[in-house]
Amino acid sequence: MPNGTTKKNSPANNPPKLRVVAHNARLDQALQSEISSQLASVLKTNPKLSTQEAMWTVQEKILANNPWEPLKNGKCAINDLPNEILAYIFSIGVKEEQEGDSYFEDEEEEDEWEDMSVDDEFDDDETLGSSPLTGGSPMESDSDDDDSDMEEDDDDEPDIPFQVLVSHICKRWREVALDSHILWTTLDFETRPRLERARMYIARSGGLPLNIHIDCTFPENVDEEDHPDHPLYHENKTLREKSIHEALIAEHGEDYTAVVDEMYDGDDEDTEVSFLSQQELGQILDLIEPKVSQWGAFEFHASTYGYIHLLISRLHALPSAPLLETFEVYHIEDCDDYEVFNGDDKTSFLPFHGDAPLLKDVKFWGVHIDWDAALPSFLRGLHVFELSFHTKDVRPSYKTFRQIINNSPDLHTLGLSLSGPALGNDVPYDTDIEDGGWGLTPLTILSLRKLALQFHDLKYALALVKHLDVPNVTSLLLNFDEEDYSEFVDALLKPVKGRAENMLTHIEQMKILGLPCSVYSAEALLGQLGKLNSLSIKAMAFEESIIFQKLANPYAGRSLAGPPVTNANADAEVPQQQEPQAAMPRTTDLLPPTSTPTVSSSSPTPSLPTSNAPPLPALFCPRLEGIVTHHVPGMQIKKLLLARRKLGLPLKRVWMSQKDPISANEERWIRANVEEFEFFEPSDSEESGTDDDEDEDEGDDGGDDENGSGENEDENVDVDEGDGDENETPQTALFSPLARHLGRGRRGPNHHSMDLD
Repeated sequence: MPNGTTKKNSPANNPPKLRVVAHNARLDQALQSEISSQLASVLKTNPKLSTQEAMWTVQEKILANNPWEPLKNGKCAINDLPNEILAYIFSIGVKEEQEGDSYFEDEEEEDEWEDMSVDDEFDDDETLGSSPLTGGSPMESDSDDDDSDMEEDDDDEPDIPFQVLVSHICKRWREVALDSHILWTTLDFETRPRLERARMYIARSGGLPLNIHIDCTFPENVDEEDHPDHPLYHENKTLREKSIHEALIAEHGEDYTAVVDEMYDGDDEDTEVSFLSQQELGQILDLIEPKVSQWGAFEFHASTYGYIHLLISRLHALPSAPLLETFEVYHIEDCDDYEVFNGDDKTSFLPFHGDAPLLKDVKFWGVHIDWDAALPSFLRGLHVFELSFHTKDVRPSYKTFRQIINNSPDLHTLGLSLSGPALGNDVPYDTDIEDGGWGLTPLTILSLRKLALQFHDLKYALALVKHLDVPNVTSLLLNFDEEDYSEFVDALLKPVKGRAENMLTHIEQMKILGLPCSVYSAEALLGQLGKLNSLSIKAMAFEESIIFQKLANPYAGRSLAGPPVTNANADAEVPQQQEPQAAMPRTTDLLPPTSTPTVSSSSPTPSLPTSNAPPLPALFCPRLEGIVTHHVPGMQIKKLLLARRKLGLPLKRVWMSQKDPISANEERWIRANVEEFEFFEPSDSEESGTDDDEDEDEGDDGGDDENGSGENEDENVDVDEGDGDENETPQTALFSPLARHLGRGRRGPNHHSMDLD
């Protein structure tokens, strides 16, 4: 707080309460035995001591190493560490907290803690919040608290940022923390501005580059007008209350008016909100804009374009950002039309007057700038470049896009999600550049290692894969929907003009979040992944589930495929495929609903192919060692492991979504048969309403034997038998491109779509 004051109820004045530990008879007996033994020893050594004096001696010995008692010399081992080592420990604590998203979650609790100003000093013996580590006085319980208060959960205590916490332990720790400027370089604005805290962090940063994160997204079922700063807030609030009042009266009659009136008695204060208004965003920008020369990383999220326009227009007025290396702006708003920009203001701006010489990482989601003005000084020397969700009329021209790429000789990651260089609807991609095409010469990016292609229509996806010359890509992400992408897969198999090898030749890591294609195209794709070491797959739809099954049995799905046909008749390759614009069925299990013919296989040894089908190898992806799965039950993972182990190519690492069903027996078996098995938590955006179905499957042991050993399954692995719920209702495909993106590909605000590792 300003002027060095602390709040009456802050942790500085009220240390955490001691917790009552349940009685443990075994430990109590051991303690009594130890006391008796030492007491007898002391009395034998010093027979002149009284029993009480001997007990004091025993107590002193027992408590000599008690961490909750102050040390006699006032020091402990950590105090012998040099300041540099202590500062490094603090930096690790801050990093771990930030990576774990351990920011304030309870706004009221955060208000209970106010940090001290930079100029605060301590007396030599003064501590803020005692600690046994530094030899402070022991923390004592509040005598006024009831026993029930002492048993409250730790969640009731304020969540204090790590760097603030360590700066309030003792004088030395505070001096080290305040001198460690790196601890104070992250400014996080979300739910409320917290300008005073930001000012304090900036003052303590010592001129080091600042990492700025601003989140202006709205909670679910909330819009901008629900913020008290909005001009229509009070009018809308009155209308909502009147509507609820009238509905209750209509349901319960006039006699219910007293109860209804009680509901709104004294409810004149503004409702607490948990998102930033445009007015508050302006206040944040007022604070950080004068420090633009210190910006090292800037990340911004918003739900509506009004926030984006306010931000970009103000960044346009800033002179330069000499230290800025990361610049990410995300407009996360659903849209059904990606032909024409429908925002209130289509004006294009150029942040920082195009002057950011150290810029390396750039991501724009639904945010356009003055692309042409960005050349030659702004978007150059990039290492990561991502364009996502741009309507066709605000995308960069191909000429500009090509120049950005050519100006970035060290570009290693490129993401194009429903965006990329402009291409007319009726213009073939290889048309001359002056006529709106991309020309006959492929765009070569020799430095590129990671490539993500998502949500493009088939025509545009084909143009990209035929025109991008990326011979050194080792990580590939694919995410498509609503059309048959068999032709796209076939195009992946063909080398770009001037090359002898196709794009898949050197792929070591691959993520498939959506790839509707024929069984034969899936086989051709897997057949080219000879160097694949790690695969992440989201088997939310039937086509992806077949790809997963083929990792154990190459002939899975052949009974549904029919004979292979040419691309001209690609729609006939997959009988379950509907018309191009129709919703494809979705299911949370590996297999399609019972209305779809069953894929069957009685063993990992492939059956004979049909007369018209090409023969397949005994196993796809022979170098595959790790797999990450989503919407795949534990039973199917176990069968995959059994099949590949039997053929002498076992998997070593498995990461499984914790939302997917797995029994205790299956988990034990998997852990015993791989080197690494972990669960990961998918973002809310990836779940797309499947939790109910998955909960119904919890506890199904998948037919394991009683001990879960799976020994009887080694000889006969039925990889493709239907284990799903026969009454399960398939999920409906999402039509909006961004809704598809939210439901099938994105990993949420902290884990974006370019995460290929």
